[in-house]
Amino acid sequence: MPTTPYYGAYARFSTPDKKEGSMLMGADNLVGDIYEIEYRVENGDQVPWLRNRFGKTVGFVEGEEAQELVLCRAKGWKTCAVLASVFYSSQPDPGIYWGEVALVCYPESEAESLDIFVQGISNMLAEGNRPTVDLGQKGYDQVLAAKGAWLPTTTQKKYDLKPGQALVKDHRSFNENMIELARKRHPGCMVVGWAFIITLVLGAIWLVKTLLGF
Repeated sequence: MPTTPYYGAYARFSTPDKKEGSMLMGADNLVGDIYEIEYRVENGDQVPWLRNRFGKTVGFVEGEEAQELVLCRAKGWKTCAVLASVFYSSQPDPGIYWGEVALVCYPESEAESLDIFVQGISNMLAEGNRPTVDLGQKGYDQVLAAKGAWLPTTTQKKYDLKPGQALVKDHRSFNENMIELARKRHPGCMVVGWAFIITLVLGAIWLVKTLLGF
């Protein structure tokens, strides 16, 4: 029985250290961002490293999913990673930032449809959803039939936190959405973003005056 020419999974990635990992908290790494995967040879093995849209390396994929990425690349497939969530662990000392990405890999011949599908997965993750990306043959066929417009309605269980671990982000906040829209030079959203900031400042001034009895 032929196998589906597709691979999808959620994978953990680690950052080099706490200092470099802390950049995951910033607006240059938003949930739903699509990362480029760079394959580096380390100790004779290929290691998939994630690079954000600004060209900054953020971390490396671990576990069996890393090996699957290498195999997909060897087949000549397109390999995509979408930021799903960011976490912080207090151990090992002095702490480390890490995260999860949704992996989607497919033949270049189907990129016209699957690229659209990946963008749809990106949008769902940005909204705080965790859609199923392990499609199987039926889901894969539905994506192709809809030319990428079909998206899964089922979700996958979120990561179970262990003692000493904390969720940093698993969706885009209002401010992050405003930053992203401003980057796209959407004038109306830039106005809304500045209005929101001004409102916060005025609210803070009012609160101080109320507390101090001015």
